[in-house]
Amino acid sequence: MGQVLIGPKRMNLNRRRFFSRVVLTLCLAGCGSAVWAQSFSEGFEDIHDANGDSSLSKLLGRGWSVVNSSNPLGTVSWFFGNGSTFQAHTGSGFIACNYLAAAAAGTISAWLCARPVHFHNGDTISFYTRSNGKYPDRLELRLSTGGTNVSVGSNETSVGLFTNLLLSVNPKLVTGGYPVAWTRETVKLSGLPAAGATGRFAFRVFETSAGFGAVNGDYVGIDDVVYTAVAG
Repeated sequence: MGQVLIGPKRMNLNRRRFFSRVVLTLCLAGCGSAVWAQSFSEGFEDIHDANGDSSLSKLLGRGWSVVNSSNPLGTVSWFFGNGSTFQAHTGSGFIACNYLAAAAAGTISAWLCARPVHFHNGDTISFYTRSNGKYPDRLELRLSTGGTNVSVGSNETSVGLFTNLLLSVNPKLVTGGYPVAWTRETVKLSGLPAAGATGRFAFRVFETSAGFGAVNGDYVGIDDVVYTAVAG
């Protein structure tokens, strides 16, 4: 199994393979058109293959989507956190993103978009997150009410339909600003139309002067995401 060595900023992937394109969008056919049941939880326990290597196919089959619009584009986007850097909050796995989302010093903009639902005022989104802590990290929680579409814009600084910033962990991107122990974050939705709106929430690792050899960007983990709808 690959071991991540954050200090010298090198990664031994061994058998682990990650796929990258100019803008990497991972989504199974048809996942952008369906709206799933309202309340759900996601612990990222099965985002690996039989060998334990990262594989997001089951997560994508549940309607999630991943987009890496970092510049310069790296070799890694979101992947299975297997405990080589730190242990999961619960269970045996979590989802992670690290500095290799950008190939060199640049801007990391790595998106993890949840499945589409119909949002209402009073709905809550909670999750646990932590970092390795050796270099500054930043995580945004954003909301799109633009339907089932996954549109994050055309470059590393754009946000597309995800214009509503719900939460930022370590917004100033400073050393020591991101928790190094699993920490629960919770947001309650407000300001939506009375009838609600269909869309997605998304996690975005957004870091400037980040990537391999840069001063920012380390290793962000997310676990135990829970979306609770007031309508059930």
